Amino acid sequence: MKGEPRPLVGYGLALLAALLWAFSGNLGKVVMNGEVQALTLAQGRTLVAACGLGLYVWARGDMRIRLASGTWLWIFVFGTFLGLVQFSYFAAIERIQVAPAILLEYLAPALVVAFAWVFQGRRPSLRTVAAVMTALLGCALVVRVFDPGFLELSLPGIGFGLMAALTFAAYILVGEHLQEEVPVAERLFLGFGVALLVLLLLQPPWQLPAAVWEPRAVGGIVMVGLFGTLAPFSAFMASLGYLDAGRATTVATMEPVFAGVVAFFWLGERLGPVQILGGLLVVAAVVILQREEHSRPDDPTLAVFDPETVE
Repeated sequence: MKGEPRPLVGYGLALLAALLWAFSGNLGKVVMNGEVQALTLAQGRTLVAACGLGLYVWARGDMRIRLASGTWLWIFVFGTFLGLVQFSYFAAIERIQVAPAILLEYLAPALVVAFAWVFQGRRPSLRTVAAVMTALLGCALVVRVFDPGFLELSLPGIGFGLMAALTFAAYILVGEHLQEEVPVAERLFLGFGVALLVLLLLQPPWQLPAAVWEPRAVGGIVMVGLFGTLAPFSAFMASLGYLDAGRATTVATMEPVFAGVVAFFWLGERLGPVQILGGLLVVAAVVILQREEHSRPDDPTLAVFDPETVE
């Protein structure tokens, strides 16, 4: 069962995750301008996150993790999606601009709602659907989908972006399924461990280029691992203790807005009036969710995918 209703805590955690992910996307783009490729960056950040979580779990004395055999299977699925979403996200950023890649990944909220509706019979409320659509429209304006010259999209980049959306939605749903059985820290530690194994199968360590071991490259990978992976994933999974997956995922669509702000101060990229309007629409979606949570907290039709109400 979830703890006491404190939705504002959940929204705050999801927004923090979005801010850190935005930083990760921009930093990842800079790191991949050198000799580091998408798969290598995904491996490095996963290793950093797994080590950090391992130290945390060890310090708490929880290293003896005992789970049912069926739960271990879900952990493997969870970790596999966790690894694939990281690789596909950076593969998209490597081939197209950061903002369009993020927009494609954040088709995930619509996929979460569709999955819950079709396969779980959880008909979302009109406000929830409106919030999802508003957030997606806002993201579209932020990344200027109306300007083909700005997007400069490529088919491989689009493909990896759509793969990121699918694997991100699957990761969220499986992660919420495990919420009742495995605490957040242990769940993330095991998930990142499985993700690392999956990514190492795609590229063994002995196939890494020598330039990856240069201090500048190693430093960039570690930064992405700490502040773009370990911290935001922990914050996001913790938010699921206060929000259902659909709301948490929708709130996290603030990432494109934050990415634009980071790019403005770091890379000198300016936001136009239409992009600012898009950011306001995303914020409006968050407000809709907050009002919905407070106005009808006991209505089961408001849950997009809540393990407490799934039959």
